[in-house]
Amino acid sequence: MQNERPRNQNEMTPEQRLISLLHVFGWTGGTIHQVAQETGCSAHDLLHGSAPLCGGFFAVRTCTSEFNRRVNFPRAKGDADWWISAAWGQWLHENGVPAFSKS
Repeated sequence: MQNERPRNQNEMTPEQRLISLLHVFGWTGGTIHQVAQETGCSAHDLLHGSAPLCGGFFAVRTCTSEFNRRVNFPRAKGDADWWISAAWGQWLHENGVPAFSKS
């Protein structure tokens, strides 16, 4: 499943979601516990929660990494929906899906 393309964020495996969240922060490795600490969300929610498409998706897809780290990430602290949505946006970006694509 790692190389298969999920149709939506709720079909991402926990492993795919963790990798995407690590990449959102520009990290090449780490644990879900480190991500949970950084986001202010529980590891369980980040890996297994479902979320609507929301601000995290659009922030990752349209804002610079520097702006996200400086402005958007602090605002999203504790908002698991935002971070799950960001993971989905990052996954699409890494897999070559253009911003605002309907795929």
